[in-house]
Amino acid sequence: MREDMAEDWADPNEAADEADEVRVGRIVQHLLSLAGDEEARRLLGLDGTLEDSLDMMFVADPLTWIANDIAQAIRLEDDETDTVSLSSVVAALRLYQIIHGAPDQAELGEAVLDYLDDSEDDL
Repeated sequence: MREDMAEDWADPNEAADEADEVRVGRIVQHLLSLAGDEEARRLLGLDGTLEDSLDMMFVADPLTWIANDIAQAIRLEDDETDTVSLSSVVAALRLYQIIHGAPDQAELGEAVLDYLDDSEDDL
């Protein structure tokens, strides 16, 4: 009975955090699938996608750059005026794969969650 009472008093923020983790995990998984699929890259027209959109800092820490872009896209999902291009994120993931090999899905997901948490703290 005490366990039932504890569940009733569960922190609603904890449930929201778990939902964010599931959502981010799913988004990262789909992006990695797109980046690894030749037909998806062709359909997204990745040739020249990143021309003049990345600076040298990408090479220094590409995972942070990509995580920031994904978090930005999630924050802007309801804003139709400002978006992050799917093709640019997938192309950046391809560059990451060229430099470092396949990114770790869990590590990328954690980095995205960190950026989302930071943006909530700024509000």
